[in-house]
Amino acid sequence: MFDRCISCERLGQDCMPNLFELSWPDLLKWWKERQKFLGWTNQVLYEKSGVPLGTINRIKAGEDDCKYSTMRMIIHALTGGYAIEFPCQKKLDAEFAHIETLEKQCAELTSTNEGLLSRLQTIEETHRSDILAIIAEYKERIDFLKENNAFLREQFKWQQEHVKKE
Repeated sequence: MFDRCISCERLGQDCMPNLFELSWPDLLKWWKERQKFLGWTNQVLYEKSGVPLGTINRIKAGEDDCKYSTMRMIIHALTGGYAIEFPCQKKLDAEFAHIETLEKQCAELTSTNEGLLSRLQTIEETHRSDILAIIAEYKERIDFLKENNAFLREQFKWQQEHVKKE
């Protein structure tokens, strides 16, 4: 039996598996000795654990079988533990199912994101070629205008020279 766990001031989550490995008679013995060490009456244990006083009295007298959930609440109280140390299996299953759902959603979103990135690249490529075509068209216009401007300057210079001569 874990005698050191009876008088330990810092029982923690690491101690719980050891307590649950004890045989029922050893666990019941630990319970009674721990309760005695703490100086608790059955009334105090009821107040700390929430287990009905009648149930505590019957279990300690050996008149009633103890359910895991009841023993868990008593061990909580005797160790100063918190509910988070002993999560309900149904809650764990629900949380695990929730995690699996989130993982599936994550995978779906990743796939959707990859599809959107592919579409975006296609759109960018399409617009890039449109923009490059527009740039080329404006470059041709600018070149045309520059040529016309040069031609008009030549014409203007020629006219000015002929006007001066006349």
